[in-house]
Amino acid sequence: MVDFLKAEIRGPSTEELLNHPLLNFKASFDVKTGEASTETLTAEHQYLKFIIKDGRYINLQGSLHKYYTNGNNYSDFRIGDIQKALANLTEVFSVDLNASRLHNLEFGLNIEIPFTPHRIIKNLINHKGEIFDRSYGEARRSGKQAVKQQYTLKIYNKGFQCKLNRNLLRVETKVTKMKYLEKLDIKTLYDLTLPHKIKSLMDDLIVAFEEVLMYEDKLSLVNCRPSETDLLSRGRYPEYWQDLKAENEKMHDYIRRRFRKLLVKYGQGTQYFVLELMQKKIALLLRKENESLAKLTGNQNLPISHNNPLSGMVKGQVNLTTSQQRICPACGREIINRKSSASFCSEECRIKSKNRRRDVKRPLIRFVTNNTENPVLFDTTQYLSLTDEQIEISKKYGIYKRLISA
Repeated sequence: MVDFLKAEIRGPSTEELLNHPLLNFKASFDVKTGEASTETLTAEHQYLKFIIKDGRYINLQGSLHKYYTNGNNYSDFRIGDIQKALANLTEVFSVDLNASRLHNLEFGLNIEIPFTPHRIIKNLINHKGEIFDRSYGEARRSGKQAVKQQYTLKIYNKGFQCKLNRNLLRVETKVTKMKYLEKLDIKTLYDLTLPHKIKSLMDDLIVAFEEVLMYEDKLSLVNCRPSETDLLSRGRYPEYWQDLKAENEKMHDYIRRRFRKLLVKYGQGTQYFVLELMQKKIALLLRKENESLAKLTGNQNLPISHNNPLSGMVKGQVNLTTSQQRICPACGREIINRKSSASFCSEECRIKSKNRRRDVKRPLIRFVTNNTENPVLFDTTQYLSLTDEQIEISKKYGIYKRLISA
């Protein structure tokens, strides 16, 4: 769930780290003069890098997943594993998780699918209007990414990247601006030990993948109308959506919704199939047995440290995988693959409900306005019959009292 991170760590002094038996700090030097520069000292340990700048600031960066597994980041990395990895940093290097602030973070899911991930990657069109481009470096041949101002959404073939004989798809968000994480109330390393905050990261990942526009390469077009075939043909190209948005944004949004409906109607539902697998994987990774602090840190005789916030949170772990079923008020279906705060199962249902409330509210407001501006000689409220829906909406918008006294 959590992989690469950058953080400014607190707790250990620079002297403690420089003298730590597991860390061997090195300085850079000028190739021409041979003069060493001690402004930045760097030490690597088990896929993590400790960087001391100006003798005062201590930064930590690297893959927390690889640190825990000692080499791979394609295996399952559960909430308990994240807690153990961070607890180990506390006990081995005296890192104060509460005071160590995050600067960057990568979080995502490795999903095993019954077909090649290339089938998904080649059909990626855009994410919130941003075109998917080939990734950089080693990942160039294995996936694509959509770069936004505060984050990058990456989707790639993890099995190919790690030379595995498995169809392993990786969906990942790389956060480059902390404002993005602050919206999810995630600021420190300690926040990564809290199941409900990891759950909020995973919910955000689900929404990000849901907002991806992707084509279906296996469409059943037997009963497809010519206008629908034309849209499906045009919509598979990212440039079509770019040009459409530049011309008319409202029309772009309307045609985009229509395009997605056609993919559901004539396609195989590949995107929603992957979303379902992601939800199941999240439930699995958030499942955790209660453990004592000693067992969590792998040392039965370990004294409780004031730097270790896990000491007070291991018991009574919150189970986030058994939430109550939520029903969409617009269509009556179960709400899945949405944020925990979502009230509707889809954007279509939200708009449908909003339009319905508007259609009910308008004549009620018109009635109140007319009776206020043009009063009649006798009481008309005795002839006014409101449905339960009208009463509910009029109360919600504060016009019920005015309505019955109009």
